[in-house]
Amino acid sequence: MYFYKTYGLVIASELVLPELVEVSSTDTPDITIILRSVPENLARATYCERLFQVAGNICHVIAEGAARYRIEDGRRILVDAEPGAAPGDVRLYLLGSALGALLHQRHCLPLHVSSVITPSGVWAFTGDSGAGKSTLAATLHYKFGWPLLSDDVGAILPEKSDQLLFHSGPPRLKLWQDALAHLDISQDGLLPDLVRTNKFHLKLDTGFEQRPQPLRALVWLERVKPDEAASIAPVEGIQMLQYVLGAIYRDNFARQLNDMQYLFHQCGDLARQVRIYRYHRPWTLERFDTSLTPLINEIQSLGRVDTEAKLSYLSC
Repeated sequence: MYFYKTYGLVIASELVLPELVEVSSTDTPDITIILRSVPENLARATYCERLFQVAGNICHVIAEGAARYRIEDGRRILVDAEPGAAPGDVRLYLLGSALGALLHQRHCLPLHVSSVITPSGVWAFTGDSGAGKSTLAATLHYKFGWPLLSDDVGAILPEKSDQLLFHSGPPRLKLWQDALAHLDISQDGLLPDLVRTNKFHLKLDTGFEQRPQPLRALVWLERVKPDEAASIAPVEGIQMLQYVLGAIYRDNFARQLNDMQYLFHQCGDLARQVRIYRYHRPWTLERFDTSLTPLINEIQSLGRVDTEAKLSYLSC
């Protein structure tokens, strides 16, 4: 078995997972991953889609062309790779949808965000597919030197604490070919996200924070027309909860696998603990850097508030 840690959980795996951080072996891992045969259909399924089936505390996730995954009790994943499947594709769905299903079984709150540790705390970015979450986080990391905390997915575990801590996922960035060029990063030697795409993995040995952190801000990325100026505005009231709910990773899994009452409670707690914003900007790399101005100004402004509050406390 190989031992790794991600999302604050220790994994014992029969499958080598180079995307994850290795840790010492243990007799009590949180998750076990084994290579076993998985049937095409889950017996006595109460929820059945072509690629997702649920029967009590067991579910199947099917990634056509890659593998079938059986997730049990929030503790074990069985992997049945299709003949000839690319190993990278098998791992991609394992560390994505299959592990996401397991997090929901454990009543965690996985969020579809990319995040960085700014001078005013952890800022997480979410939005619809193609909104540029990873590209934005990568830009803030490479241009400002801010450590990354997550790319694509991070998770809040059901810990008994007044402060909800955000746990990082695999220490990597997934960037499209044009984003790599924009950041002047060579794609030589990089692994493709899928065999048939021009999206690539950058495994980060430095600049990626593994320790859990409290979130300070959640930013929803929204598109404006190419000739419009970028802007950022706070979200208030019931919309705060709506934006947190909208950031849940694999929300269709959540509805079938998680305790929805507890999930709403987690989302409500998070909405009360963080600042939530809408960040409007053109989704074009040509104006990417100039559109950062309102975001950077808000991050710096919040940092000044923190400094003033700390000075005021020390003077008392």
